[in-house]
Amino acid sequence: MEEKLKLLLFNNGVMSELYKAGFIGVKPFLYRDIYLYVDMQMKVNGICKTQAVIKASEKFKKAEQTIWNALKAFE
Repeated sequence: MEEKLKLLLFNNGVMSELYKAGFIGVKPFLYRDIYLYVDMQMKVNGICKTQAVIKASEKFKKAEQTIWNALKAFE
């Protein structure tokens, strides 16, 4: 449920408004994009989470630990 609530805050524009007001930075948006990318890779390509993390690391040019941190933030 917490995962759905976090995504709902993005979809309803709450996070965008907080960003515009200066309360948050861009990191939550990057983490959301990473989470959605990994989720899509697992569902569409049928790969395991570890493989999806490696692909995301290459795509976003971030360390694998950063990708895992992003996933943990949304799970």
